[in-house]
Amino acid sequence: MKRFYKLLIIPCIVAVVGLYVIGANCVLRIDRTDSVQERAEEVSDRNSAVTADTEADGSVEAADASEGESRVNINTATKEELMTIDGIGEIYSKRIIELRERIGGFTSVEQLLEVEGISQKKLDRIRNYITVE
Repeated sequence: MKRFYKLLIIPCIVAVVGLYVIGANCVLRIDRTDSVQERAEEVSDRNSAVTADTEADGSVEAADASEGESRVNINTATKEELMTIDGIGEIYSKRIIELRERIGGFTSVEQLLEVEGISQKKLDRIRNYITVE
């Protein structure tokens, strides 16, 4: 009979450890879910504030200015300044500068569509971060 007890010890230990791991994993998932919900609430609150600013001023540009972001003048910006724009890397900044030098400066933001690789979608994404002066 003692022999059977020895054989049962290992499966029991495996079962206990397995249940412990499953329980710990469940606790971690609950913690992650709580932190995701908190982040979602923070984003929602931030979006509400931006929407309130936009409605009060009547423009998206006012909301961007309230975030403290300044626009980059594509007629005078250096390569490094252009690279601060989200979605514009080293290659795009080089192409923008080459086009600017070739045409003698931009007269409108839409001229960026002439840059190889900049589509209307990309232009719409960066439009609030650039200006032509």
